[in-house]
Amino acid sequence: MLLVPAAAVFLLATQLLLTTNNRWFGTWKLNRALSHLTGPSITITRVPGGYHFDFGAISFDIGDDGKDYPTISSGSTSLKVIGAREWFRVHKVAGKEVDHSTLRITPDGKTLLIHTIATDVDGKTHQSDDTEERVGYGSGLAGTWRSNVAGINTPEMIVLEDAGEGRIRRKSPNEGQFYVAVPNGKPAPYKGPRSVPGVTVSLWTVSGTKMRWTDFINGRPYSRPGNRHVVGGREIVEGDDMADKSTRSIGKQGEDSCRSSKPQN
Repeated sequence: MLLVPAAAVFLLATQLLLTTNNRWFGTWKLNRALSHLTGPSITITRVPGGYHFDFGAISFDIGDDGKDYPTISSGSTSLKVIGAREWFRVHKVAGKEVDHSTLRITPDGKTLLIHTIATDVDGKTHQSDDTEERVGYGSGLAGTWRSNVAGINTPEMIVLEDAGEGRIRRKSPNEGQFYVAVPNGKPAPYKGPRSVPGVTVSLWTVSGTKMRWTDFINGRPYSRPGNRHVVGGREIVEGDDMADKSTRSIGKQGEDSCRSSKPQN
């Protein structure tokens, strides 16, 4: 499914790009050991010829006949039944494949295992294994699922740079998209060869060590407002407003550990 990590901790990977008192800028590497990665829930309903996928802010129908069906803007997805509890899925942007996955439900029907092979903008392939647990009742692929292990869609590294005029540039190597935004709440579009038209992000500054952000699809919030904290200039702790306060730990590369894996108040 479309996995969006709820939170993470990153460790500093390089020297600060600007002055020492600007602790945001630098290259940050994901620390999975100190991160609690989850994604949003998705509700899948069986419809004639396929399935209806509801992510909250967006929803669409995909047939299970292996044909491409439009999803978000220039994006499309195909889904094909390959077994009693297995499906083969392909994601494309502007008609070009960006990843393909094998989806398999465990015999007890409670867990959805997703093995993905993605191709980055440099033509290199990356593999991940994601896990989603069934929430409540359902049969086969139909039901509500929530991810508890986020894989290929969780960037291993992000770069935050000064874009001038009070703007921040956020990019991830090989991700194929970036944004340049002023942290004043005004939505800014994602750009780059892998960006999807209509997807924007809104940033705003809470304090010198805390920012908040929300992603939008066609003007509708897709992610819940999240928090980014800088801890001593060596760690970013990201967390959203979900009740479980799950986090991801991002730190500058070369650090062995970070001091917190939970959002700070």
